Amino acid sequence: MPVLCPACKSELDPQATRCEVCMRERTRQEMIAGLRVSDKPKTNWKFLLWLAVAAAIAPFAFKSFRFVESPFAARPAKAPERAAASVPAPAAPPSVPEDARSLPGPERTTPLSSLPGDGEKTRPPLPARWTIHGEAYDLLTLAPVAGLTLSLENPETGKVFTTRTDARGVYSLTVPGLADAGYRVSVSGTRYRNGYLEDAGLSYKDRSRAHREEAAELARVSKVLHVPVNLAAPQDRLKYDLALLP
Repeated sequence: MPVLCPACKSELDPQATRCEVCMRERTRQEMIAGLRVSDKPKTNWKFLLWLAVAAAIAPFAFKSFRFVESPFAARPAKAPERAAASVPAPAAPPSVPEDARSLPGPERTTPLSSLPGDGEKTRPPLPARWTIHGEAYDLLTLAPVAGLTLSLENPETGKVFTTRTDARGVYSLTVPGLADAGYRVSVSGTRYRNGYLEDAGLSYKDRSRAHREEAAELARVSKVLHVPVNLAAPQDRLKYDLALLP
């Protein structure tokens, strides 16, 4: 058991040579006295307390045991059960004449499609205009790319909508909304001839230079496929950033 430091009264290990709180060196007499105190037999107070409680409740437990009914004690005989009263059989349904069976029944006037809960679920209205905006920057240096021409082509009509990035590499373009298809994106007008990568999820700006160089090398040796730009109703704005491949 721990002992107390004579200086700061904090608990110490009996074998410790100094107090960890006040850094006071312990004398040989203090260490011997502490070891004697720690070697004293401990009194099991929990066992003594349990023994006292058991002795206190023993008489009551014995009295309650005397009033418990033995499972082998004689029990009174059960009274004979009465015979179940007879239940009359249900009456047969009235017979329907043959002439009545051949009569036509009432016709259904409500169509099934008009019942509540039937029919197709209503879809949210498609926005008439979409706004595509974002920024273009160099994948390796992260510098903004100004003067980049960004084109969005409607695959259904072949119509192309174009815009250019400003000095900060930022652009914004508003196009008609499409029901099922998406716009094909292409870039031109700068020294970046190898295309671009969509900056989706974890931005390339938050990744290391080594990771960006690895992504650029992988794009050079493989074909990069771009997903058409499409918005799910009722959304009408999309942030579409481009990391250009040098």
